[in-house]
This record gives sequence, C-alpha cells and structure tokens, in this order.
Amino acid sequence: MKIMKQLTPLKSVRLIVTLAAFGATISCTTQGTIGGLEEADLSEINEQKIDKLNHQQVRDQYQELLSLVDDDYIKEQIERRISGVHMLEGDHNQGDINNAPKAGYYRNAIASYRDILEKYPNSPDNVEVLYQLAKAYDMEGETENALKMLERLVDRHPYYPNIAEVYFRIGDIYFNSARYNKAEKAYYQTTQRQEAKLNNNAHYMLAWSFYKQGIYQKSLHHFALVLDQLLIAKDQSSELNNIEKSLIDDTLHSMSL
Repeated sequence: MKIMKQLTPLKSVRLIVTLAAFGATISCTTQGTIGGLEEADLSEINEQKIDKLNHQQVRDQYQELLSLVDDDYIKEQIERRISGVHMLEGDHNQGDINNAPKAGYYRNAIASYRDILEKYPNSPDNVEVLYQLAKAYDMEGETENALKMLERLVDRHPYYPNIAEVYFRIGDIYFNSARYNKAEKAYYQTTQRQEAKLNNNAHYMLAWSFYKQGIYQKSLHHFALVLDQLLIAKDQSSELNNIEKSLIDDTLHSMSL
C-alpha cells in the first residue's frame, strides 16, 4: 500500500528531523521516500517537545506532512496531532499572565476535533477525541456541550480506561447545575469502577447528591463510607495528606447538618 508520495531527499530529511523532534520514529528508504509510517509512534505532543518552535510552526510542519500522505489512517493520526497542538496553544495562552482573561482560546481546538469526528465517525481513536473535545468545551465555559461529548463517550466507549473520571466529570456538571438525580447516577457509576484516586470523592459527592434530594439516610451512608475509608487509610499509613484531612473535616461537618 502506498503511504507517502515521492519526496525530494532534502524535503524527506527535513520532515524526518521535524517528526523526530516530536518523538516519531520514521524510516527512510534510499529512494528518498518515507516508509514505515504505519508503525511510527506519533505520540501525543507536549509543551516540552515544541519549546523551540511556536505552535503555528508545529502545525505547519504537520500540515506539510499531511499533504504528502495517501493513507487515511495516517492522515487521521496527523490531524489528531494538529488538534493536540491547538489544545496546547489554548493552555499556553490561557496560562500566560500577559494575556487578558477572555473566552476563545480553545475555539480552534474545538473546530479541529469536531472536524475529525465528522471525517472519521467510526474511528476507534474517537474516544480520545471526545475526551479532549469535552475538555476544550469545558475550558470555554460551554458545559452543556462538554456534557454531550462526555455522555457520547460513555455511551460509545464503555471500556475506556479513564471511564471513572469521565463519569465523575459528568456528575460534577449535573451537580453544579442542580440536577442532583442525574448527578447521583453519574457519581454512583464512578464508585462502581473502584478507581482509588476518585472513590472517596465520588462517595462524598454521591452523599451530597442524596442530601440535596432530601434522601438523608442514603446520604449518611455514603458520608460514613468516606469516613471509614479515610480512617482505615490513616491506620494503615499513620499519616493522611492535607486533602484527606480536609475531606475528613468536611465529611464530619456534613454529617452534622
């Protein structure tokens, strides 16, 4: 299968060097074509890998490579990386103290990820696209659109490794908009995944979801679960971190209401 169009030796070398800087492993034939791109590790980009180039330059390099690719799968992977650079740029601009706070930093990322979903609707890699798209919407303050992407993710990709976190984020959106019954269901799903880092917080928020609905016995039950788990952890390690100590204080206060 033909993957890449013919390149001049100079252009081939330049593109190889560019991709190598982003952690891609590309092999080059003696005829000046890039081969083995299907096996290349086009890993997710991070800010450290592009600190010597600005975000636009990185996207331009990927766009140049994209124009040389024939294979749809490889095109999709490159387009996902371009979207990832848009996300990094949004993070960078939002965190820049010289920039005035405003909306719009993630609009390009949103447009780019939506374009991928339209072009490749059946791709198994869309789970990560949905995850990042939900984050971009959330960063723009568009929580309902973020919610739609997260619910689409759990519906289509129930075995996603970070599914517990996704349910927790769904629960937070529902809770913060006073839809406590739906928040309860989402937090419950998180507790069923037994994700250690989220389990206590999920039970805590599940308790509050019941409390807000006036279901006080179930609320107390889940507050007690949080307290039990934290006290067991204290006995086993003899020391709790500040977050766990704060959670104990909050739980005891909540149980006294």
